[in-house]
Amino acid sequence: MRPIPRRGVAAVLLLALGALLVAHGTLTPDPAAGRFPGNGAVGSGTLATGDRVVVAGTARGDAPGGARLDLGGGPTVIVHGLDADPGTDVWLYGTYEDGTIRSDRAVVRAPWEITYLYAVSALGGMLTLGRVVRTWRVDTDRWVIVPREDGDG
Repeated sequence: MRPIPRRGVAAVLLLALGALLVAHGTLTPDPAAGRFPGNGAVGSGTLATGDRVVVAGTARGDAPGGARLDLGGGPTVIVHGLDADPGTDVWLYGTYEDGTIRSDRAVVRAPWEITYLYAVSALGGMLTLGRVVRTWRVDTDRWVIVPREDGDG
């Protein structure tokens, strides 16, 4: 019996992962499945009053009862029930009501926080990779990962 080639299995799995990522990006909004309309639907005006939406943008200042939110690549909308300083990034889930949005839940953060998140993640990844490289090695005779025998690590 011939063994299954590992490179072929890895290639098939990577292709399947890529296909699933592309397919997920083509899904249409379906509130019953937890996929809500976003910035594009608010900008195009295809929503009806009472529709649930998930949008992201930058707060641009106060408005009566809430804040003005500049949607990424779209219009500026008034969000009721949102307290955000100008310039902060906002991701929110809410209800569309006649050209405005009533916020149910929102994540508000300063613009530098996403840079901090990626920097800390990159540092953690490099430390982990360094530890793995110092502790493990690839046995090219059997193509497996084995602990290092030299006591380093």
